[in-house]
Amino acid sequence: MRKKIVSIFVILSVIHLALITYETLSVDYELQLLLFDSIITFVFLLDYIFSFKENIPSNEYSLKHLLKFLLSPKAIIDLISILPFFLFLFYGDYSVFFLLRLVRIFRLMNLSNHHNLLLKAIKNKKQELIISMQVVLTLTLILSAILYFSEKDKSDNFSNIVEAFLWSISKLISGIAGYGDYVPVSVFGKFIGTLVGILTIAVFAVPTGIIASGFVEEIDNQKEENELKNQEKMLITAFSEKRVPKLDMFLRRGALNVEAVEVKLNISKSELIKIIRSNNQFRLRSKALFGDHSVIDSTFVEFFDVNTSYGYNSNINSDLTILSTDSFGEQSIGYFTYCLSKKLNANFLSNEFYGDSIYVWNEEFHNDDLLSGERGFQFKSSKAYFNQNKNENPIGVPPAFFDFKNDLKNTIKPGSYCFLIRATSSKRKNAFHIIYGGKKGQTKIEIENSTFRDFDKLEGFISELKQQIEENFIDKNYLVTTHEEFGTTSDNVINYIHETCECNVIQVMINIDLIAYETFQTVKLLSDTIEKCIICENK
Repeated sequence: MRKKIVSIFVILSVIHLALITYETLSVDYELQLLLFDSIITFVFLLDYIFSFKENIPSNEYSLKHLLKFLLSPKAIIDLISILPFFLFLFYGDYSVFFLLRLVRIFRLMNLSNHHNLLLKAIKNKKQELIISMQVVLTLTLILSAILYFSEKDKSDNFSNIVEAFLWSISKLISGIAGYGDYVPVSVFGKFIGTLVGILTIAVFAVPTGIIASGFVEEIDNQKEENELKNQEKMLITAFSEKRVPKLDMFLRRGALNVEAVEVKLNISKSELIKIIRSNNQFRLRSKALFGDHSVIDSTFVEFFDVNTSYGYNSNINSDLTILSTDSFGEQSIGYFTYCLSKKLNANFLSNEFYGDSIYVWNEEFHNDDLLSGERGFQFKSSKAYFNQNKNENPIGVPPAFFDFKNDLKNTIKPGSYCFLIRATSSKRKNAFHIIYGGKKGQTKIEIENSTFRDFDKLEGFISELKQQIEENFIDKNYLVTTHEEFGTTSDNVINYIHETCECNVIQVMINIDLIAYETFQTVKLLSDTIEKCIICENK
């Protein structure tokens, strides 16, 4: 709306500029024209102030930001469009600052993105334009040399190749400082001059065609971008919150089948990939759907919340925190922990962008180590957790890790409870592995290096979990174990949380089948157990 209003006043300023060129009007209606100009200037001044506030937020104000704004082309044009009125008040002559008033027209370019299309077209076609001009200049130089040799003995106007070249250029661009006022004398020279004239078509037609094609491409690209934005909004809406009867609460969707997106939202796979590349809240996953003695690979779109460099942090000042260090690397774990945190009304931290592997789960294989580089950094365990000095951390630690590390300290309160949720292979018959700082095979509840010091609650939690598994998954013969198959490494995040935050923390590793295919039932089972054995007793 603001842009539209300012655009109208830019047009009015052009009308004002035209009116003051009439001498009789500028004299007879001087006061009215001055009032007209003052209103226009006032609107421009307000727009300049709003632009200042938009580009320099109050919490980021500094001399550096101020100079960056004041010296930007847009700010300079806006400032110059304001000055003529105030300068007129001092000098009283419109004609002195007439050229400054012309600058106001450029505000239309600032207010519209359409002029950028032409600039982008020229930029994108820069290589083609350079090549076309090189060809024209090369041909012109060759023809100029031939023209010189055919005219040097018959006319004084072509005394050297430079003169012939300047004459040719003059013909191409319709005149340079008197060059072109004469013509070749010889028949062959006139023929060469004709060829130079034909090149004039290439000088204007070829670049014009190139720029025009680039301009059309940019318009098509802009239309495609606008269409993708609309499709992106539709896709986000498709993940909006719905009531989940099993949990008696509203939750957003976690994943949508790609085929369903194509059919119901009319978004093609190619368009979907473009949306995912431009929006870091989406990613593609491949899941194994189990049918009658068969496995069918199906592609899904995942959606997740993002508000930090590593993913998501919801600090609601709760005494309970749900943590996922592998939402990127482990299938469905991000959505599962989101649901669990909502059900328990707990703090929630989720690493959505980094992981040491992408797990592909089905009955045949478990493919590891598909990531490399910075994105391949793992958050579940790292020596960087225990290095006090940032400079002591090993090479390759992403800056997002330090944000995650700081958020753990700022979110998890001393004496509170934290659950790190991870996934295990579907090949394991264990439903839950409860890890609390012990070594592999160290299955006693009371161990010296335990990260969960409230042994009575820990024992009650494990016992209740076993009972819930037996009642809810009796047909699958699932088990609940502790350190029978997994130990805790010294650089594990749960050790860091226990030492730094001085809280009770355990790692719950859940069979991927329960996470991916029994999501809400498993969330209810785990949340009910936590509420009964940890939260309620704590209250």
